[in-house]
Amino acid sequence: MIRSVIKRFWEGEAEQACEEHLKIAGLPTDELIKAAAVLDTSVKNQAHRLRELKAEITKRADFKPGSKTGYLSGGDIRAKVQRRQNIIWQQNHLTRLRRQLGDPAFLGLFRIRYEPISRKLIENYMEQEQPAGVEALRSAMTVKSTAALVSFEPWSHEVGASTAEPSIRLSLGPDRDNGERD
Repeated sequence: MIRSVIKRFWEGEAEQACEEHLKIAGLPTDELIKAAAVLDTSVKNQAHRLRELKAEITKRADFKPGSKTGYLSGGDIRAKVQRRQNIIWQQNHLTRLRRQLGDPAFLGLFRIRYEPISRKLIENYMEQEQPAGVEALRSAMTVKSTAALVSFEPWSHEVGASTAEPSIRLSLGPDRDNGERD
């Protein structure tokens, strides 16, 4: 149902899409959660399949020598493939490089970026520090709300019923994903 809402909206049928949205808004809670969980599983499975298909397209695409962009045509559709790389800079090597090149040359190539060590350290500091220190820290922050993370797990509302271990776990982010459990 949600997929049809998106499709209709995409095709310009906004009025029908709004009607579908009202149907979703009117669903009983148990049906709403079940529909979302089923769709969530379907989307994850389809995303996995899409990654496999894109990997095969990448293998078959024609790349000109020295180019990071290739193409593969089939029927009336042409796939454009752009090879990308994610580079992780080794900080200890960069420190040595900075000493070797000197600040003018090094800072012409790299920025210095300050990032918190962990969210927990920041939160503890803000709880224990004097108000002036907290205000100075807050003035350096820009907080943006993001979409809520929603996951699904087995649940029984019967008293005394045991539930299975959740089948889906959330990643808590790099500063919290260190084995700690709430």
